Parts: sequence; C-alpha cells; structure tokens
Amino acid sequence: MDIEMYFEPVSLDLSAFTGPTDNYYVARLTDVYTEKGKFPDLSKAKIALLGIKEDRKAMANTGCAEGPDEIRKQLYPLMAHWNNVTL
Repeated sequence: MDIEMYFEPVSLDLSAFTGPTDNYYVARLTDVYTEKGKFPDLSKAKIALLGIKEDRKAMANTGCAEGPDEIRKQLYPLMAHWNNVTL
C-alpha cells in the first residue's frame, strides 16, 4: 500500500541547522517528507512521527492544526545524543 497519497510534504527550512555541529541536530538525523513523490522509506525506522494538520470541530482548541509545525520548531533544533536511532 502506498501511504504517500495520505500525506503532504513538510515545508522545512534546514538552513537554521548549519555549522560545525550539523550532524548532531535532530533535524539532520531525521528523514523528512519534503518533496512530492519522494516519501521516505520507513521500513527500517525505529521511530516515526506523523503530524496531522487538522482542527475541524476543535471548538475549544482553535488553531490546533498548527500543532505539528510547532512541535517541529521545538524538536528539530535539539541536539541528538545518540547514533543508533533512525527517525
């Protein structure tokens, strides 16, 4: 089954994670779906994070569809202190 049809590419600016420690940022260790037709191979991934931009009927939680992007903003700049996890 091709699950790519259920997802939209993520708009991700990796330029914020450049410098001598590039390979230590979570963003650099993460295989992100950023281009249509190039869905990542998840067969060997140990962790998969899927963000769903949805807020229909979220009357008391307006704007929650932006949650996945807000999580990315906090997750990607973290330093990764492991080398055996595929994200």
